[in-house]
Amino acid sequence: MRARGVSALALLAGLWAAPAAAAPDGVIRVGSKSFTESYVLAEAIAQVVEQVGEARAERRGGLGGTGLTQRALESRAIDIYPEYTGTLARVILKDPALDTVEKLRARLEPGGLTISGSLGFANTYALAVRSEQAERLGLRTIGDLARHPELRAAFSSGFLERDDGWPGLRARYGLGLNRVEVMEHAVTYRAIASGQVDVMDVFSTDGQLERLRLRLLRDDRNFFPDYSAVLLARRDLIARFPRTWNRLREVFEGRLDGARMARLNAMADLDGRPVPEVAATFLGGGAPDIPHDHRGVLARREQPAPVGGEAGGDDRAVVAPERELSRWFPWWEDDLVERLVGDGRLTRPEKAWVSAAETASARGPAAPAP
Repeated sequence: MRARGVSALALLAGLWAAPAAAAPDGVIRVGSKSFTESYVLAEAIAQVVEQVGEARAERRGGLGGTGLTQRALESRAIDIYPEYTGTLARVILKDPALDTVEKLRARLEPGGLTISGSLGFANTYALAVRSEQAERLGLRTIGDLARHPELRAAFSSGFLERDDGWPGLRARYGLGLNRVEVMEHAVTYRAIASGQVDVMDVFSTDGQLERLRLRLLRDDRNFFPDYSAVLLARRDLIARFPRTWNRLREVFEGRLDGARMARLNAMADLDGRPVPEVAATFLGGGAPDIPHDHRGVLARREQPAPVGGEAGGDDRAVVAPERELSRWFPWWEDDLVERLVGDGRLTRPEKAWVSAAETASARGPAAPAP
């Protein structure tokens, strides 16, 4: 069975990217999902850990979407990662009534987890239009779209299918846009900039919003859930490293508004600056050396993902060349795959990734790291 786990490395490393054993003494494993904002926040967490000096930080970047990253936390493969309140309530705990940090913390703590306070911004769904068109048509709120059914909309597949996406939004506002098509975000940004479409769904901290002069329409009926960013951690991390946890809360809680987070995302996505440099900018320092074992991870850029994912950024994922995945995750071990396959926790799409990984790895070993 071990041969199967090793052969699945090429793609599964990008999905779980962590061994199942708990971190050794003196180490905090910092995880992230597979999109730029999560990378930036996770790297900032790791740099704070290193600054405090109470523990050594190990990066476990690019774990995938919410389900996979949460499993890594529950299995002790990681100790902490950035998450969103709406995702915690609706996807992980499946209780939309958990609408405050205090309620979420009370529900999480019996399971050995806890969260920080809000980091100060929310990364939620929003609708965007070109600023010049908004001025010309008087578009300031989502409700204003009801007066313009002629506008052309392009939405991501996830937004078109989610209850907290287009189906629920259309019903809440009584919208009747005549033309709505599915389009991946990377393509939609080009289409709206060129005038081929008029309305698109975005994440409210996307780095491209300001650069493309797009205006977010105000959700005047409060349809979209709150997806405030928080730090989700194991409670034993706090017991082992109390000074580090206190410092993380001091540095992060209430320190990032949406505009600042969008600028940090733009620095990585549009300006091509390395994620450690972007994280150091937030923390007020210079650009640190990039640890050799995660150069490849930090050089990646987010790409639109197929159907699925949760809000708070999860409809975006990193697409990586198969030949490079194993060297991006040289610390990955296959025992987590063994466990997930063995106890039936792999979903059908995830099993497809296993099969694809085995096929890919049969082509030959990955090139050695530079």
